[in-house]
Amino acid sequence: MFPAFLIALQLLVVTTCHLFGTVVVSDHPIEKIKGPKSHLDQPEGLAFSPSGDYLAVANARNNHLTIYARTGNDGPHYASTPACIVENAEYFEYLHEVDFSPCGNFLIAASRKTHSVVCLKRKDSEAISFETTPHWVFDHKSVPELKTTADVAFSHSGEFLGVVNRTGDSTIVLFKQLSDMECHYDPSPFQVISESALLEYDIAPSHGLTFSPDGTKLAITTKRFHGNTRGKPSLMIFEKETDKRGEPRFVPSFIFPFPKTVCPHGVAFHPSGRYLALTNSEGEVLIFEMEADENTFTIALRIPIERRTTVDTRGMQETAKGVAFSPCGNYLAFSTMNDSILVYEFQCDEPPQT
Repeated sequence: MFPAFLIALQLLVVTTCHLFGTVVVSDHPIEKIKGPKSHLDQPEGLAFSPSGDYLAVANARNNHLTIYARTGNDGPHYASTPACIVENAEYFEYLHEVDFSPCGNFLIAASRKTHSVVCLKRKDSEAISFETTPHWVFDHKSVPELKTTADVAFSHSGEFLGVVNRTGDSTIVLFKQLSDMECHYDPSPFQVISESALLEYDIAPSHGLTFSPDGTKLAITTKRFHGNTRGKPSLMIFEKETDKRGEPRFVPSFIFPFPKTVCPHGVAFHPSGRYLALTNSEGEVLIFEMEADENTFTIALRIPIERRTTVDTRGMQETAKGVAFSPCGNYLAFSTMNDSILVYEFQCDEPPQT
């Protein structure tokens, strides 16, 4: 079991002043993407390209990846009409997450109903577009550990690829990059974290994941779902260690539990590695800060979001869903159930890790 000091119980911390500085977030969004021309249709996960020139969004209802181009050289201003729309009738069904590769030349998407992770290669052209034939696909047939894939993320270096499953016992599946092939990963996972292992700590199945910029931490959100009400919703942190064979292993180091009625959704590390953003069903986005011991995270700020009164395709009432920090660390974007993308200014005294 976890030592007692790993369980964080404080849920009402609202101050923005901490040992490592002050977090300031704009009172209102400084950019919105919404409306019929945006082609947003139940947007879920989203990701900035490494350059910040593009913002990709996974839409669960129309099964489109919509990619928006930045307008101008300064600030997070993006055209409301997509610069590129990516479709794939074979694999895209209930798109739930998207991420850019560290080089920016590949896009990866998690599709829940096809139990798949699809990697797309960018075409060699000035305007952004992607090859219609996937660079590669992991699905339940080729990787039996994949089932109802809900999230996918590259580590900052591209060394690791993490996938979350919403059903089945293999709740977190981690892959290593093949050294001799560009953006290819060994289909045999180097580590699988089971739902049973999380339940040993009374933790619900995972839902979202993200790697810290230095690759030493893996953060996940966990939540209950219809038909599986075991375990607590939480933010959970894993630390990278090396086993006796010299292989990497991510080991639990911290749990922040939520009340059973809360549904944590997306999670993203700030480029400094000091902060985490987490979306949930309570009409707010939480900003966590890593404390001086580098093992503990506490809530530094709550960003209130208007709660939608209608429900999504699964009958769930949620507000903010996907979340991402810009590469420069100055902006925080998240998707909402109102078919919009909101971008807030984010200021802190921690520079991005390089």
